[in-house]
Amino acid sequence: MSVSNLHSAMVNGREIKYYLSGRGTCMVFLHGYLEDHRIWLPVAERIKKDHIVLIPDLTFTEDDQNPDASCSLDLMAEMIHSLCRLLGFEKYSVAGNSMGGYVALSMMRNFSGSVEGVVLVSTNPFEDTSLKRKNRLKEIKLLSIGKKRIIVNFFVKGLENEEMKDLYFEMTESLRPENLIALQKSMGERKDGSDLFLDPPCRLCYIYGENDDFLPLKEIDNLLFRAEKVAGKKIPGGNHFIVIKHKDEIAEYFVDCLRRNKN
Repeated sequence: MSVSNLHSAMVNGREIKYYLSGRGTCMVFLHGYLEDHRIWLPVAERIKKDHIVLIPDLTFTEDDQNPDASCSLDLMAEMIHSLCRLLGFEKYSVAGNSMGGYVALSMMRNFSGSVEGVVLVSTNPFEDTSLKRKNRLKEIKLLSIGKKRIIVNFFVKGLENEEMKDLYFEMTESLRPENLIALQKSMGERKDGSDLFLDPPCRLCYIYGENDDFLPLKEIDNLLFRAEKVAGKKIPGGNHFIVIKHKDEIAEYFVDCLRRNKN
């Protein structure tokens, strides 16, 4: 994709870099931990003929002196909502992958008057289990002693494609350990959002891989069974990286969800 589609804007005193292309109604894509806008480009390419695609980098805290405060999920949600308003989008839909799904849920809760639909990918609405908290603390310790590469290697072990592994190393190269630590703390402090599945303020779609070992799959299946208003889809054989490995199916699902949002 052309670099001419990359822009930046000052929002609430911070710079946000973002990708913008397409035409029609606005769809905001939020990337996951250790990622940037590039992770969504293959999907964006498939839907931008009918939708404006906005993909912000959730790394606007890069030069901030207080990363703990700047990396809160609610603040990121507020920043992205403000960016949408700045660009003239009073209404928009949101797709969030992994950590981006946490931000999308915050936008769904706090800006329901603007969010027309939400698509969650490879994420979950639950607060951390005790085991997950322990794992976050281990990662924070590794980051604090300069072992970011170990974390990235572990994260991308589910990718067979060397090109995609290289992309992850590129995306993480400029990320500072203190910002990643702040993101880990923020994700670990999030509250349970299951109520948004049981009584969503807008159309909510959920897509995940049946072999995603980052997710509590049993709890997700139970929640989706009770969440009658949520459209759920499980990808056979899919793992945490379905946004990469199943991009055609993801794009088709998004278009279908967006179409149903209009009806």
